[in-house]
Amino acid sequence: MKILIADDDDSVRRLLMLAVQSLGHDVLDASDGAMAVERALAERPAVVFLDVLMPRLNGLDALARLREQGFCGKVVIITALSRATTTQLDAGVAPDAMLSKPFRRRDVARVLEEIGLSGARANGEPT
Repeated sequence: MKILIADDDDSVRRLLMLAVQSLGHDVLDASDGAMAVERALAERPAVVFLDVLMPRLNGLDALARLREQGFCGKVVIITALSRATTTQLDAGVAPDAMLSKPFRRRDVARVLEEIGLSGARANGEPT
């Protein structure tokens, strides 16, 4: 399964990419919200992970833009913000799931299972 990870923090993006790859998925990446929208519309991944606070276009606005453009894949918002702060930034479109920072591999697996993707490794091992 192809998954896009968008976060402007290189270390967070790499950690999430490693977690997703360890679960047997192919990974695309983007370093800002505008690039994430562009890559998601071109590559049509099954899932897009969007950090809330990114340059050029925040994650919630990127989510709204993806839905306006007909993107039907699952979207997971990544945030270290409180629920109240995230609600203040709300672009009016609900994500399919949220992943709180800091996260562990098992948190990533849980979110993927929550949205209907297998969290099992490519070789069939449980997570």
